[in-house]
Amino acid sequence: MNDSFVCLQLGCAGDGLYWRAEEEEMIEELKVEVKAKEGCIEELKAQLALAKKEEYNRAREVDILRQSLKIMSSRKAPSFALSKPKLELVKQARKA
Repeated sequence: MNDSFVCLQLGCAGDGLYWRAEEEEMIEELKVEVKAKEGCIEELKAQLALAKKEEYNRAREVDILRQSLKIMSSRKAPSFALSKPKLELVKQARKA
């Protein structure tokens, strides 16, 4: 009877060791998974930063183009009025 009790204790202790090894393996797998996900997060953060920078650059370019168009539109109307007298002066100079 004493021998079976010892066997039972060893079996329990053996099972405990088995579970510990399995838990340690699972912990290592989870650590690897966490590192992989952290790497993925860093990559996504870098992509997000790049996208924000590109968005800023596009918005700036659109703003510059809009301002240029506004300047060109405001200069266009008076420039035709100014060019007519020059053309008339040239024609008058040729007649003379």
